Amino acid sequence: MKQTLYIFLITPFFITSLTGITNSTKYDSQPVRFYGSQRCKWRIADNYSKMLYVSKSEVVSHTLFKNHFNFNQDEDTLVLDEGIEGHYYSSKYLAQKFSPGLSCTLISVIVKILDTGLPCSLFVWADSSGIPQSSLNLIPPIYFTSSAPGWQRIDLTSPIFLNEDFWIGFYSNYPIYSDNNPNCHNRIAESNDKTYWYIWDYQRYGELLIRPIVTLNGPRHDVSCINLYSKRGYFLPNPAFDTVGIIIKNFGSITEINVPVYIRVKDSLGMLVFFDEKYIDSLKHNEIDTIIFPWSYNQDCDCIIEGYPWLSDDCVRDNDRFELESYIRTYPCELYYDNIYTTWSGWHLDSIANKY
Repeated sequence: MKQTLYIFLITPFFITSLTGITNSTKYDSQPVRFYGSQRCKWRIADNYSKMLYVSKSEVVSHTLFKNHFNFNQDEDTLVLDEGIEGHYYSSKYLAQKFSPGLSCTLISVIVKILDTGLPCSLFVWADSSGIPQSSLNLIPPIYFTSSAPGWQRIDLTSPIFLNEDFWIGFYSNYPIYSDNNPNCHNRIAESNDKTYWYIWDYQRYGELLIRPIVTLNGPRHDVSCINLYSKRGYFLPNPAFDTVGIIIKNFGSITEINVPVYIRVKDSLGMLVFFDEKYIDSLKHNEIDTIIFPWSYNQDCDCIIEGYPWLSDDCVRDNDRFELESYIRTYPCELYYDNIYTTWSGWHLDSIANKY
């Protein structure tokens, strides 16, 4: 009996116009989910939801204008983004949470803003149970004018000592860049008034291009899975033989030795289908390595492939894991993409079939 697997792809151009539209297509199995340009690939969370929290606020005045950018060898950078200007994002107040993992001194912040000559404000707030504590400024707000393109450095008038998670807040009516690759859990907040904060589970546009410059009081450990890919794709004939690449980056401050990297494959019921581990002999600061895992399975199923490193003292756990969907089907089978898009003349439907 021939099987048919339908995949429903929604393009970002019309996603806000779908209210009230119905689709009578019947699926033989769960359709693949797509998020932006990253097909079938996402972090541990099932969706990019945001939750509403409330905190009080106050306004403190201060001025500083400085936008040169240079480093010295005693400085460290806390990095959550991938440095790529993949998207831009705008809200009156944006904030991103950082976890130094040990005590440090914050001395500067670097940002990438869409355009030059824009009025902006920068804040530093403590973390209060996962929410920016915007009612208490750890430093007076810094007012500056954007300088683009490239990274812009804003120095603090007085460095501040920190020994726990903190938020870098940003105010502007103009966009700041994000990397378009959701990477961290519950680390981006937005608000219209610094009172009601929306905390994203995973922000669909990725992490903001904001990086604190600090001096660390010891070694910092942070190894992350930044990508996951399948060489044979996510639609596999049964029996399935595939090779998965897990891309690991060291965001920490020191070289890590014998870093374990794991692959775990589960079916739609959460049952373990495949598991393996390998080790990276050495991974220097800011270095990237790719670990290759072959795997196989001989039953029809909808699989979730998960790749992750493990350090016992990793200070940022929520950027460790990546997931990928893989669909295994017995011959003969057909795969359809239903790509709906809109033009001035109305709705159109394109179907591209892949079969075996």
